[in-house]
Amino acid sequence: MFAFNWFAKPLCASSFSIFWRYWNPVYGWLLLYYVYRPLRRYLARPVAFYLTFLASGFLLHDLPFSMSADLYRGHLQVPAVTILFAIFGAFALVNEKLGIDLSGRPAWWRVLVNLCWLGTGYWLRNALVTLIAHS
Repeated sequence: MFAFNWFAKPLCASSFSIFWRYWNPVYGWLLLYYVYRPLRRYLARPVAFYLTFLASGFLLHDLPFSMSADLYRGHLQVPAVTILFAIFGAFALVNEKLGIDLSGRPAWWRVLVNLCWLGTGYWLRNALVTLIAHS
């Protein structure tokens, strides 16, 4: 059941935006109550939604893991996970804006589409990080 709830259920989501509602429920809960809802009191939903992705990338991934290790070594790299989550947040907002709903499609199709969104995000992130590193 663990594997289904953490991997299969998100990948079978009917859109990339809904994928993120199911992915990593522990971080999702923290982000909902400590980032999204406080931001939502003052900002439009799409802005709060997008800033929550940025906070996740920076506060829950880059800062505690890669950036802290880099700072310990005496140098600082590009916050690659924050860039990745900026891309994923944009993709999720585009999915919502376009009203993408794959609920009528078979599970294998939804998995394929969500994996394509993820793969495209990683590809774009790698291209951007390479571009930044060489500039």
